Amino acid sequence: MPISLGDCVESKDRSAGSSRCWPTSATARDIVTQMSAASNALDQALFLLVASGLTWCVGHPGEAVAEGYSINDVQKLFMKLA
Repeated sequence: MPISLGDCVESKDRSAGSSRCWPTSATARDIVTQMSAASNALDQALFLLVASGLTWCVGHPGEAVAEGYSINDVQKLFMKLA
Protein backbone atom coordinates (compact mmCIF):
# COMPACT_ATOMS: atom_id res chain seq x y z
CA MET A 1 0.00 0.00 0.00
CA PRO A 2 1.27 3.50 -0.74
CA ILE A 3 0.62 4.84 2.79
CA SER A 4 2.34 3.00 5.61
CA LEU A 5 1.22 2.56 9.17
CA GLY A 6 4.42 4.37 10.14
CA ASP A 7 3.22 7.45 8.24
CA CYS A 8 -0.01 7.48 10.23
CA VAL A 9 1.77 6.90 13.54
CA GLU A 10 4.11 9.77 12.72
CA SER A 11 1.11 11.99 12.00
CA LYS A 12 -0.57 10.89 15.26
CA ASP A 13 2.62 11.63 17.19
CA ARG A 14 2.84 15.10 15.65
CA SER A 15 -0.74 15.86 16.59
CA ALA A 16 -0.34 14.45 20.11
CA GLY A 17 2.87 16.41 20.56
CA SER A 18 1.00 19.66 20.12
CA SER A 19 -0.70 19.12 23.48
CA ARG A 20 2.69 19.32 25.20
CA CYS A 21 3.43 22.68 23.60
CA TRP A 22 0.78 24.77 25.32
CA PRO A 23 2.11 27.68 27.28
CA THR A 24 0.88 27.95 30.85
CA SER A 25 -0.98 31.09 29.80
CA ALA A 26 -3.06 29.24 27.18
CA THR A 27 -6.76 29.94 27.39
CA ALA A 28 -9.49 27.35 27.05
CA ARG A 29 -10.18 28.74 23.58
CA ASP A 30 -6.52 28.21 22.58
CA ILE A 31 -6.51 24.66 23.87
CA VAL A 32 -9.81 23.74 22.19
CA THR A 33 -8.55 25.22 18.92
CA GLN A 34 -5.33 23.20 19.10
CA MET A 35 -7.14 20.01 20.11
CA SER A 36 -9.56 20.45 17.22
CA ALA A 37 -6.68 20.87 14.78
CA ALA A 38 -4.95 17.78 16.18
CA SER A 39 -8.18 15.77 15.92
CA ASN A 40 -8.71 16.87 12.32
CA ALA A 41 -5.12 15.95 11.42
CA LEU A 42 -5.56 12.49 12.89
CA ASP A 43 -8.89 11.99 11.11
CA GLN A 44 -7.32 12.97 7.80
CA ALA A 45 -4.40 10.59 8.32
CA LEU A 46 -6.77 7.71 9.12
CA PHE A 47 -9.01 8.43 6.13
CA LEU A 48 -5.93 8.57 3.91
CA LEU A 49 -4.71 5.23 5.23
CA VAL A 50 -8.07 3.51 4.69
CA ALA A 51 -8.62 5.11 1.27
CA SER A 52 -5.14 4.02 0.22
CA GLY A 53 -5.86 0.49 1.45
CA LEU A 54 -9.18 0.37 -0.39
CA THR A 55 -7.50 1.56 -3.59
CA TRP A 56 -4.83 -1.10 -3.20
CA CYS A 57 -7.45 -3.81 -2.56
CA VAL A 58 -9.34 -2.86 -5.72
CA GLY A 59 -6.13 -2.97 -7.76
CA HIS A 60 -4.80 -6.18 -6.18
CA PRO A 61 -7.84 -8.21 -5.09
CA GLY A 62 -6.06 -11.56 -4.94
CA GLU A 63 -3.15 -10.27 -2.89
CA ALA A 64 -5.45 -8.29 -0.62
CA VAL A 65 -7.54 -11.34 0.27
CA ALA A 66 -4.40 -13.43 0.77
CA GLU A 67 -3.13 -10.81 3.23
CA GLY A 68 -6.46 -10.76 5.07
CA TYR A 69 -7.80 -7.49 3.67
CA SER A 70 -10.82 -8.12 1.51
CA ILE A 71 -12.64 -5.11 0.11
CA ASN A 72 -15.42 -5.76 2.63
CA ASP A 73 -12.91 -5.66 5.51
CA VAL A 74 -11.50 -2.33 4.35
CA GLN A 75 -14.99 -0.92 3.82
CA LYS A 76 -15.79 -1.83 7.43
CA LEU A 77 -12.66 0.03 8.56
CA PHE A 78 -13.78 3.04 6.57
CA MET A 79 -17.22 2.95 8.17
CA LYS A 80 -15.65 2.92 11.64
CA LEU A 81 -14.22 6.34 10.83
CA ALA A 82 -17.58 7.77 9.79
